[in-house]
Amino acid sequence: HELGIEVWHSPERLEERERREELQKSERVIDAAYTQARLGAHSKATVILVEWLNSRGNDPADYHWLCTRIASWNDARHLKRISADYIDRLLQLNRNGEALEALIRAINVMPSRTDLHERARDLAKRTSQTKKFVDAVEMTVDRLRRKDDPPLIANLLMRAGEALEQDANDLRGAANLYRRVEILGEKLAEAFYAQARVAAALGDTAEQARTLDKMFELAGTDTEPTPQQVDALYRLAEIFIGSDTRRKQGIELLERAFAAEPRWSQAGRLLKLAAAAASDG
Repeated sequence: HELGIEVWHSPERLEERERREELQKSERVIDAAYTQARLGAHSKATVILVEWLNSRGNDPADYHWLCTRIASWNDARHLKRISADYIDRLLQLNRNGEALEALIRAINVMPSRTDLHERARDLAKRTSQTKKFVDAVEMTVDRLRRKDDPPLIANLLMRAGEALEQDANDLRGAANLYRRVEILGEKLAEAFYAQARVAAALGDTAEQARTLDKMFELAGTDTEPTPQQVDALYRLAEIFIGSDTRRKQGIELLERAFAAEPRWSQAGRLLKLAAAAASDG
């Protein structure tokens, strides 16, 4: 009997019991927040969860666990609010590494949230962790394999490529990501132009010529372009108009696109962009 009491009060048993009780408390907090969310009281639900994180010292492990649980609610509003609050607190405490980890975790749960990508990219650049950010984006991309995901995958890969190219000066790494977008068959105009730009910086004239040729193939030379070619013409026009050295070509492509299919709003926006760029130059 004495032995039984001794075992029950052993440090290992007490620690296990405390962990179990803490988990039960946390589950009750989640349940209370979920109840408020189902009642439509989303602000109350967010307050409950943020206060719980604060009470536990804003521990990254707790935040990651909370992200996983909230993701099952199929309502990104709470995760968005909690992530913003949590990340702001970490930055205020100068816990930049943990803030980047939190952003990466949020991106993994909500990959289509481009504002999270921009914030993570900026923080990664400031803390010289761009490679870590890009690796995390690639892991997220590898998980997105449903047939309706290619446009999202292309967008994420282009953003990751731009981070390597512009923030880390890793031109070859960026070229590999842009090439993945080309192979995917999405955002081709942007992918070809990015590859041409990087090839020029690397002095790879053959690759620059290949990708520029691909861009013009995309636009076609038919007097009556297909709807896909019209889309390509407008995209190429916008890309070239934004370039000091290719603005004239951009205007010519816009004229071709407009002649094939007048898109007044889009054409007007591009002409304003051209005028603003010309005045700045």
